[in-house]
Amino acid sequence: MDLRTDSPLRFQFTSVFFFRRAIYASAFILAVNNSFVQIGITLSTVLAMATYLLIVRPYKTVLSSFLSVVNEFLLMCTVAIPGRFLEPIVTPSDSKAFGNTLIGIVIATIAINWVSIIVVGVITCKHQKYKKR
Repeated sequence: MDLRTDSPLRFQFTSVFFFRRAIYASAFILAVNNSFVQIGITLSTVLAMATYLLIVRPYKTVLSSFLSVVNEFLLMCTVAIPGRFLEPIVTPSDSKAFGNTLIGIVIATIAINWVSIIVVGVITCKHQKYKKR
């Protein structure tokens, strides 16, 4: 509902979104024995999507654009962390630290999204109430 349809690049967001999912699936199926390639392809698609979101701005509201870009950069962090496991020696404490970091990133992503949506919703509601007076 929040997507712009006033230009072809903005209108194609859904196609770009699903094409990205196809690239993910292909990378994980075709490069099943090469984790380095999988991580590289995934990182490049995240960077490409973040660039697309910053340049094209396919959303009508600033909040949706902001949250999409933040989500992409947090996704980039979660994709980059498994690259550490490409080395043959990873200690259990390293594994635990990376796992906790991933959990922290997921929690931060959810918190940023929900707090932003709630704060903007409350401010919008208060602003509309104030305008009616």
